[in-house]
Amino acid sequence: MSAFPSVTEDCDSVAKRFKKSRFGKVLRVPGARGAGTGYPHAKLVEFFTQERVNAIVNCNCNSCPGSNPSLDRPFKDDLVSKIRNKDNSYVSVLAFLLLHSECRFITSFIDKGYSDRELASHHILKEYELNELLELETDCNNADYITFFQFFIPVLWYKDRHNAQPRTIHELQVLPFHTIRKIGGGGYSNVFEAIMLERYHDFEEVKVCPWHQSNEGI
Repeated sequence: MSAFPSVTEDCDSVAKRFKKSRFGKVLRVPGARGAGTGYPHAKLVEFFTQERVNAIVNCNCNSCPGSNPSLDRPFKDDLVSKIRNKDNSYVSVLAFLLLHSECRFITSFIDKGYSDRELASHHILKEYELNELLELETDCNNADYITFFQFFIPVLWYKDRHNAQPRTIHELQVLPFHTIRKIGGGGYSNVFEAIMLERYHDFEEVKVCPWHQSNEGI
């Protein structure tokens, strides 16, 4: 007996619902593009319910894990649990694969340990690595790579600033803030008013100095 309810949707219906959900956020990209769409992890977890993940895993189309006859029911149930694991999920991975009709490769990411948290804050996936995971020629130009970073927004922990190793930010990386306007600048940097995504930082509200006459904050 399966631990999860019977399938009432398939990957196509879940993908259509996802595209209509419109919960992507316009966020900052460090490269020349300036801004891009990012998908907050909490919203993805909310959308990809246990029932929807179960539907994708058990879908029998050629792009889904269910098309593999060697995967039995216990394995599929375990796969659903791993994807929605509270502490180390693969929901963002599944969302990316779903929009590119490549859900059957979810097991490749799990085998490598490329979880949502790992890809967002620790391992910057290179294009040839993505091609290997999707069983493509490693040197081919993969257009899907451009959208990959929309699903893996890094967390910026201010408390770790003294202990953390220097971080490399990919030029395609979508960052967890949206700049509103420039409010100052100097010889080495500019200062912007920005809105940061909740759960992606631990910055406290900036205190305005008593002698500062402006009410503007960051």
